[in-house]
Amino acid sequence: MTQKHILIIGGTGIIGKAIIEEALKISANLTVFGLSQDTSISKKVLQIVVDRKNKKEFEVAASQIGMVDILVDVADFDRTDAQQTYFCFKEKAKHFFIISTTLVYDRTEPFDTPLRGSHRLAEKGTLGGYVNKKLDIEHFWSSIKEVHWTILRPYHIISPHDSLLGCIPDHNRDPQLFDKIKRGVPLVLCDAGRVWLNFIDARDLARIILKAAGNKKTFSKAYNTVNPQKIMAKNYYKIIAQELGVQVSIQNKSLKEIWTENKGWQLTTLPHLYDVSDLKKDIGFVPNTSLKQSLKEAIALYCPTKKPVSEIPVHQRMTLLPKPKPIMWLIRKK
Repeated sequence: MTQKHILIIGGTGIIGKAIIEEALKISANLTVFGLSQDTSISKKVLQIVVDRKNKKEFEVAASQIGMVDILVDVADFDRTDAQQTYFCFKEKAKHFFIISTTLVYDRTEPFDTPLRGSHRLAEKGTLGGYVNKKLDIEHFWSSIKEVHWTILRPYHIISPHDSLLGCIPDHNRDPQLFDKIKRGVPLVLCDAGRVWLNFIDARDLARIILKAAGNKKTFSKAYNTVNPQKIMAKNYYKIIAQELGVQVSIQNKSLKEIWTENKGWQLTTLPHLYDVSDLKKDIGFVPNTSLKQSLKEAIALYCPTKKPVSEIPVHQRMTLLPKPKPIMWLIRKK
């Protein structure tokens, strides 16, 4: 089998490291663009230090890359990033994979079944700054006909590689979550944790990419990429407590209060259940790593950080202005 050349832009985070882990199993030739050298990454991987915000620096780095079979853009945070990736690699990459989010779907009307990939997208300006940027990225790639691209829409990615846990307010990706649970601090959760959601293990996301690469059925399509396992947020936190060998106490905060506070992460108070039948039909695989296994490994390998949540990159992205407009059907529900 011909060795695949894979380029990961933003490859030193939880998604990139999972792709590296899976790609090394098939002896892929791997190149990573990152902001710094990461000594935890295998020496088999070529790491190129580059800041994509520096246009010239990024173009020089891109010029050093030959043909690649798979390009995964993990660090695509706005339309400018998408354009940069396209123009620098349109003659070099056989298949682009773009990491988006399931948050791009329209949520203004109530829904009681898992959302399919064909569900209409939100209007720009309705779901906040982070979603605005992801919509811009998707709209850009949807206009591109000259190259092969696939958009992946994950929700709540869990990884053994430096993954912060916590899935709903007030404890989304909370750096102090484990310490609070161990000390018996009650967790204040929206609707007492009665929020249904899907998730995905980062390694399953990597497997999807490797299985979809070069598959004509996946060209110019967007897919929900989640584990179809349905879980309730309060049980998510209980699994963490069990792994830590303690019990957890959960207190309630109303949805109305969370949306009124406007501290960010409001969209995670919605139900997050997604249909992955299109993924199964086209590549014959859906994520299957269980929540318990994902959380167990993430807890075992977690490296504590003393950073406040306000300094965590994912928190900064999820609180970008403008704030989401209130979703009244959700706030009014009993």
